[in-house]
Amino acid sequence: MSWEDLKNFPWVLPPVGSLLRDPVEKAFEEHGITLPGNAVETISANVVARYVQLSDALAVMASDVAKYYEELGVVTILAVEFARQVPPIGIIWNRERPLSPSALEMMQCLEEVAAQIVAVRAASICKEKPALNSVAA
Repeated sequence: MSWEDLKNFPWVLPPVGSLLRDPVEKAFEEHGITLPGNAVETISANVVARYVQLSDALAVMASDVAKYYEELGVVTILAVEFARQVPPIGIIWNRERPLSPSALEMMQCLEEVAAQIVAVRAASICKEKPALNSVAA
């Protein structure tokens, strides 16, 4: 399946100005496809999944989110190349103001989840490719 095959479908796009919109626009541009005029804009994964489920619309989702909805039978992941273009996300705060206990707990939770994601991705990469320092006969 190619990007050319997808150009005439309705799309669900991230809103203009959102973190995800620029990478989506770049992907369309890189593949010589104009941004679809027949599109709904939302950042809500639930709205995206439901709209795609009830229509013939297409959407770009984080792979983990798409896999979750695919396991539920809500969406089908298409075999279309989409380069990861979203920059890393961080947390900022004012050093002059102490963080609340709930903010500290939220940061700890995010760090734990990020560590789990890194571990899962590292494990899947090791399964897909031999380690660089291994010797194969």
